[in-house]
Amino acid sequence: MTTTNLKQTNASKNQKIVPETDSINIANQFQKLKELFLLKDTAKTFTKSLQLLFIVFKESMILIWLSLCWCIVALSLLGDGVIQTTKRINNWWSSLSSPDTSKKEVAITTFKGAIHSLISKAKKQVGLQVD
Repeated sequence: MTTTNLKQTNASKNQKIVPETDSINIANQFQKLKELFLLKDTAKTFTKSLQLLFIVFKESMILIWLSLCWCIVALSLLGDGVIQTTKRINNWWSSLSSPDTSKKEVAITTFKGAIHSLISKAKKQVGLQVD
């Protein structure tokens, strides 16, 4: 290294010698940035980047909205199923206490109702008409 390219930070012999290229001049850096902004392609690149960013953001929001809608539908179906099951259990319990029906008839009726409900939900899921 030549002495013209080096800047001595202190006159003492123990101090490290730093090349001038390591020191950053704020005016030079500002000038470089200004030149980059004044290039013809810079405006086009920024415009394309912002347009692409907007499209990605919009499509992401649509995906989030559709996911939220599916969650609401799933919770609704689950809630309906819980309500129907609760009503069936209540009816079954009530029918157990009545003396005119046998436990076997109650079990068969409950099983048939559960199977019918399961089949109708499966038909709805695949898009078939429910009887």
